[in-house]
Amino acid sequence: FLSCEALSPLCPPNATCQMLDNAPVCLCNAGFEGSLCDTLTRSFFIDGSTAYTAKDSCYCPYPDCYFGVNIFYYALILSNGIAPNEFIINGFGGFDSPPVNVSAYITGKDTFIVPFQTQPDWGLSIEGQENTTGTLNRNEHTITLPYKIIYADAENTVDTCTITLTRQ
Repeated sequence: FLSCEALSPLCPPNATCQMLDNAPVCLCNAGFEGSLCDTLTRSFFIDGSTAYTAKDSCYCPYPDCYFGVNIFYYALILSNGIAPNEFIINGFGGFDSPPVNVSAYITGKDTFIVPFQTQPDWGLSIEGQENTTGTLNRNEHTITLPYKIIYADAENTVDTCTITLTRQ
């Protein structure tokens, strides 16, 4: 009977042994792929500093919104983060606050998350929606993320949005 204790030393770097159907298997860690787990998943979308066109669609139930939905188009840059599975969405904006840089973390070959994050000078917070992950589409060169914007105002205003990024 082969176990992860026996197989783990044989797994490539950036891989972890896990038991599947009572058999040990080396699986690439989040952010890595390939037969030797030596290819960064983000390299398919980001070459260090990659331009994307953003289509941002937000539901906002306020009187100044057109039928409750605002759509913003703008350009932004994606860059590599510090961790191998991290990338940064630079210039995330189109709202009443200045553009911000948002960290995202790859969780699988075609998925990523944006954890809750804020900074004192933003005037807003950003979080991924509950139980929702962003998607990475290699064929269409797009990245899609549902998210919420929480404004630091007296009403704690929240916009529910989806951003679609298309590589330029």
